[in-house]
Amino acid sequence: MSYFKNTFTTLLSVMLMTGYTTKGLQKTSIQVTTSNSVEAMSEKDIMLNGQHHRALSLSDYKRIYKKPERRIRVTTEEACTSNFEDDPNSEFYFNKGIKFEVSKNKVIVDEFKFTQGNYIIFKQQRLSKNTTLEVVSKIFPHAFSKLKKFNTPENGVMKCIALEETPDHSSDGKVLLFFKKNKLYMLQWWFPC
Repeated sequence: MSYFKNTFTTLLSVMLMTGYTTKGLQKTSIQVTTSNSVEAMSEKDIMLNGQHHRALSLSDYKRIYKKPERRIRVTTEEACTSNFEDDPNSEFYFNKGIKFEVSKNKVIVDEFKFTQGNYIIFKQQRLSKNTTLEVVSKIFPHAFSKLKKFNTPENGVMKCIALEETPDHSSDGKVLLFFKKNKLYMLQWWFPC
């Protein structure tokens, strides 16, 4: 399972950087370079499960999530980038459909699935597994106009939009929103390798 997840992540990175989809590897027009027309989903505007932002302390993690369901050293996941590159002992914690990266007393969310009751508050609007593609298209019309489809090993065909990570477009990172059966399925912070 881990092999397929790593392969998907690597393939997605290549597709986003080069503008390809998995369906026949046909060239598409997805924009990964900075574009002032695509909306941003800044960390400071997101509250995960209405309780915390993307970054939190280890003590807050333990208070909210108790202990991880599973933990893996970052190197064993073969991550191409790490939020804590200065810590060779950082780990991934998995809990309630959320993937956290942990280093000493710092925790940052890498991937957030809208499962098991998970939701986000973005600029006072609740987004959950019941949020439709149509609703998201009204919040992010420019990013929605660049909607792409990806055939994933784990979930089949999923639709995806790429949002800027910062309002001033100063980051190479993207916030990816994935949709399954036209409903919000996963939020992922992505950074090119």
